[in-house]
Amino acid sequence: MSTHHSAVSSKIFVGNLPFEADDQDLRDIFSQAGSVVSARIVTDRYTGRSKGFGFVDMASSSDALAAIDKFDGAEFNGRPITVSIAQPKKEEAPKRSRPAATQNEHSSRSAPGRVTRLV
Repeated sequence: MSTHHSAVSSKIFVGNLPFEADDQDLRDIFSQAGSVVSARIVTDRYTGRSKGFGFVDMASSSDALAAIDKFDGAEFNGRPITVSIAQPKKEEAPKRSRPAATQNEHSSRSAPGRVTRLV
């Protein structure tokens, strides 16, 4: 094994998953390529529905590379899945940044600094 591969993460990203797939489906499929430590499909926190992607932690970087070679572009329930090394999570911006309100934007009854959204 080359030194290049030793720095490879064992966590892989799996995209374009069928919405009916669950964590166990992901574990079952990826165990064909090596030892799976964990498998998780990302779900919407409010509805609990799959977002169509997930992450699989393989036991080693060589297992992760084997899974990528085996499954990237493969069909899973009729959908071609994308499999790659997971990228580190980027720092998130504040969830809802609100622009500063000017005096003309709101009536004098609005609390200072409070933005009313019309949706």
